[in-house]
Amino acid sequence: MRQQDKLLEGLAQDDPAWRAFVARRLERVQLHFDGEDLVETVRQAALQIAGTLPNHFFCALTDLLPRQARARYAPDPGPVRSHLVKTRTKPAAPDSTAAQGREAVTRSASQLLEPCVAPAVAASRDATGPGRRRILGALGRLRHSAATAHLEARLEDSKDAPYAALILSSCTGLADPATFVRRVERLWAGGEQPHFILSLRYAPCEESLALLRAASNHRSPTVQWLAAACLDRFGKLDVSAPLAQLSEAGGWAALHALESAARLSRPELAFDCATRALRAHTHPLVRAAALRSLIAAGTPQAAELCLSELSATGSSVVRAQAVSALAQLDLPAGVRARTLAPLLKSESLEVVTQAILGLIGADDQRAGRAIRDLIVDGDEDERIAAAYCLGYYPGKSSLQVLEHLIRTDGAKSVRIQATRALACYEKTPEVTRLLLALLEHEDSSIVSDAVRILASPETQESSEAAAAALAAARRAPPGPAARIAHRALGRFTARACRAYVSELLSRSDTGPDALLGAVDALAFTFAQPPDPEPLQRLLSDSRPAVRAAAARTLWTWGDPGGIPTLARDLAAPADVATYAADALEEMALISQRLLDTPRLAPLAEHLRANLKTSAYLDFARRELGLAVSPPAEPAAIDEHAVVLSRSSWKADDLGGEPAAKVLAQVEESRRRPAAAGRRAHSKPTREMAALEGLEMAAPGKRSRHLFAAAGGIAIGLLCSFLFFGRKPSEPLEPLAPDASAAAETAGLPMALKVVSMRGTFRIKGGPPDQPLAPERKLAPGQSLSVDPGGAVWLGLAPEGNVLGLPAAGGFELEELRTAADDPDSVSLRLSGLEGRVVFDLKWGRPKVTLALGRASVRGWRGLYAVEDQAGTITVLVAFGRVEVLDPSGRPTLVTEGRKAVLRRGQEQLEVGVFDPATQTWR
Repeated sequence: MRQQDKLLEGLAQDDPAWRAFVARRLERVQLHFDGEDLVETVRQAALQIAGTLPNHFFCALTDLLPRQARARYAPDPGPVRSHLVKTRTKPAAPDSTAAQGREAVTRSASQLLEPCVAPAVAASRDATGPGRRRILGALGRLRHSAATAHLEARLEDSKDAPYAALILSSCTGLADPATFVRRVERLWAGGEQPHFILSLRYAPCEESLALLRAASNHRSPTVQWLAAACLDRFGKLDVSAPLAQLSEAGGWAALHALESAARLSRPELAFDCATRALRAHTHPLVRAAALRSLIAAGTPQAAELCLSELSATGSSVVRAQAVSALAQLDLPAGVRARTLAPLLKSESLEVVTQAILGLIGADDQRAGRAIRDLIVDGDEDERIAAAYCLGYYPGKSSLQVLEHLIRTDGAKSVRIQATRALACYEKTPEVTRLLLALLEHEDSSIVSDAVRILASPETQESSEAAAAALAAARRAPPGPAARIAHRALGRFTARACRAYVSELLSRSDTGPDALLGAVDALAFTFAQPPDPEPLQRLLSDSRPAVRAAAARTLWTWGDPGGIPTLARDLAAPADVATYAADALEEMALISQRLLDTPRLAPLAEHLRANLKTSAYLDFARRELGLAVSPPAEPAAIDEHAVVLSRSSWKADDLGGEPAAKVLAQVEESRRRPAAAGRRAHSKPTREMAALEGLEMAAPGKRSRHLFAAAGGIAIGLLCSFLFFGRKPSEPLEPLAPDASAAAETAGLPMALKVVSMRGTFRIKGGPPDQPLAPERKLAPGQSLSVDPGGAVWLGLAPEGNVLGLPAAGGFELEELRTAADDPDSVSLRLSGLEGRVVFDLKWGRPKVTLALGRASVRGWRGLYAVEDQAGTITVLVAFGRVEVLDPSGRPTLVTEGRKAVLRRGQEQLEVGVFDPATQTWR
């Protein structure tokens, strides 16, 4: 899996300190074609108001937003490899002359955006919850004295103070860092809120460092690791002593100190901290962090330590990190081949995956054979890993295998990963043809990924790609997929795409998703400036999201005509003001960070012309003290940058076998019984699989993925994360987060969510009957009464499992019970079913028994459906396993990709199983 996907799995953890560490590592993730999904996930976490954990996600968002804006307005040509930055690459020194010019242009943007400041300040006073945080964040981007004064006033409010301090230091720039540090010190001492320390991260001065040195010696472990997390921004000062001390400290402080040492581009410091940690700690995650720090050291001694760790440790987490480090340390091909080849037989899938990637460029034949074995003999997790590795093993055979997985694999997560692997490939004619074909796929999530990968500078002149993208946009279903497909049209220069976008803007019946996508297309396009009249008409649209998008797009083309609309919307109720705040934040952000991009040349020209106006001169006299640039975001890191640099187009085989033979082996493996041909070793144990307090998952437990699916929610994605089987092992020292942060992570019991009601729903059992309501909890032993014609989705334990009852012709749910001693087990009795019942059970060890007259259906983890049409009951299994029992109790097993039909015979119920190979019932 990609680095960002592996990290997101860690958000399933309950420990706030662990999730804060995940948020910190997300800061450096390299954004790919779907980076907007990651940014929106982090944004939603940062907007929460409970506890202090959202402040850590705000730090990640501060670094991710500028990179995502650059990916929108100035995407790099070529595949993912053109985005990669090696760990040891040092950023170039800033051009002081250019910086001074940018400051003047930034003040010009602030002057034009000034009408929005007063209404935004008033809206932040009235708003609550995430809306308040959204508006405060937008104010921090405006670089205006009134906005800064308002944020400074928020420092006196205990609820807003830590968040306001972060905004002031990370977004506005600090004219006097020493004064800011003294104020933070007083706030910390008075309110006993250690998370004020985070704001010092963006104020690197001697006063901040003195305070952080004191925090490093604090008795609280929380204060220690917060101090360690700040030191990565103090590269110009001497932080050797506190980092060395914290590397040998216990718990989270060591992890954060090692992470900071790896980011400072000082090889000797990284090596020193890593060796100290390896001597002092035995916990797998600390040792893995030390190995990541050795990558930054980049010395032969670092490679020797990784080799010794690889041979000494029994932890799969540490072994996987050691393999990854060796691959990134540029060892000679022969050394890599001899060292990594034996690891292809490891019981840890993560170790195997890293070994495959390390062998690419050193022993391509073994790497290819290992990928083939994962596909042919592997389970879902192994096929996901194989699809990921194929992205770094480009060739005609790899392309054929990826296409086969996309079109035929029974697991959606495998199909999506195979599609995403295409982002690593050059847009050769073969790759482009496959992407064009995927635009007609029935799965909207695959279409969305394919169109985003296809819409790149390499294909902007392709009339064939433009026509296919246009056809995909026309047939895209309402929802996030429609916005993505229409947005992609702006990447092509074809007149038909521009004409279609103009048509959508002029029609009154255009759906909101298509309309927003069309406006985005004009904002991100490479082509000539659009006709402003349709966008100006949208400023009076009844939908606040459309008005905000139109104002933002006009601004990117150097037209500030939408600013009065944003000012009015900021004075409206909170549900309207938040759209205007988001648009205002992006407008200010691109004006500060991205005016050097060719696409934003019209905006830069307008802002420079505004410098000569009398209005700007008056504004500049008042605001001259704001000419301090906010901290620059750090360079992004891709852990497989070296792998991609070795990649070249492989021969027409995969591990020495032609693609046709490999595909035949794949088809043969699918015809075997479910238990045959699978690896006997344990399932993957990934680095993110950790218990509270950083206890590691036990070897042999399975961890699974759930990819983001398109859905109609605010951020456009329903992000589902990992459910872990766990066993305590080598815990770090316990931490003591504040009570509010601990409370926010509490899980929910079984939840019930009503998606539609065409009848009466009643809960029976336990307390007196109560009307059913959204998010209603069903306790064990209770049951549900439903009138015919209803439809409901039930969330079953563990959280994330879903039972859908959208019966078109109605049903009667006579009984739904959970056993008190086994909450994962659900008994269900239906009668009068006309339509389909859908089971989507992903996590844990769920078991559902469905009684249908004289027969019953019993299913476990998987996705399957039971439908009744004209008295014939059919069971369809997408993945997983289901048993169909006839009245005599004899079971018939139905596995993924198969279906069974229940037919009434002379005396008993008969079960027939459909064989897809012969297309017959038996």
